[in-house]
Amino acid sequence: GEDPIVVYADRLTELKGAGRFWVQTSRTLAEKKSTLSYAEFVRTVKRLRIPLVFDTQHFLEYALSVYGVGRLPANSDRLYRVLEEGWQELKDLVMEIHLVNFNPELGSTRGRNVPLEEGVLPLRDFCQMVKKSGWEGTVVPEVSRLFWSSGDLRALREQVHGFFK
Repeated sequence: GEDPIVVYADRLTELKGAGRFWVQTSRTLAEKKSTLSYAEFVRTVKRLRIPLVFDTQHFLEYALSVYGVGRLPANSDRLYRVLEEGWQELKDLVMEIHLVNFNPELGSTRGRNVPLEEGVLPLRDFCQMVKKSGWEGTVVPEVSRLFWSSGDLRALREQVHGFFK
């Protein structure tokens, strides 16, 4: 079909300019080390103009060279600065945003995909920055079923919409 296929950054070299792929700001690991450095990732996607999926959590893991939210810093200001720098550098290639929050104090499993306003990332501020940048595209909220038990998709959609107002 015509729908894009989203792949992790380490698959970048396999794409060879195939336009149907979007690359997520995330990587896989080989022996607990990324097989593609963040700096090389940025150089490559910018040079080849590869469409991106900007995942707020995975982006920070990649940019800060850590694996698992339990290893991310809990300092909201520092995280936001890294997110802001990454957005400014990559925004022209971003087709979709995966809006994810996390809490490092809960560990790498329970601390991921927490309710959007309950993690350490100031997602409302991030969304305002995205809006001011003029970006238009799809925003996908990611919330774990462990935390999101109401099942109210409309409420989640309205929450995300409110972040951009």
